[in-house]
Amino acid sequence: MKHKKGFLKYYLAIIGLIVLSIFVYNQKSDSAILHWFVNRIKFKDVDGSIKSFDGKIQFQSEIEKMQHDLDKTNKRLTWCVNHMTLLAILANENMEIISKGHDRSQLIFLNEDWTINKMPKYIKLDQDDKEFLQQFLRTKDQ
Repeated sequence: MKHKKGFLKYYLAIIGLIVLSIFVYNQKSDSAILHWFVNRIKFKDVDGSIKSFDGKIQFQSEIEKMQHDLDKTNKRLTWCVNHMTLLAILANENMEIISKGHDRSQLIFLNEDWTINKMPKYIKLDQDDKEFLQQFLRTKDQ
């Protein structure tokens, strides 16, 4: 029985060395073994014929969908960042009005459509801030 356990340990050690050698070779050869396996995968085409796996064709639609989702997420993220910036500017302006004892009629409120009626005048704004706020400023004709 002891002889069989020793043989089993020897056998597992040999298999481990082989797997480790393949792993190291695969890492050093730019995943050559992985590419070899992937190129041998077969799939059925729409007409039922079997063709070789071509990652470009199969993954192109997935890449386009991911790009569409990424664009949609980026658009939503930009919207959120712009509106959080607007809220921060309004909070700073209103806090300045309250803390310095200015007339409370000067407070700036946010309209339901994310617009403001007037530009802040108590906090310092650079030209970029003013241009940013212009897109949220409600004009008289709106």
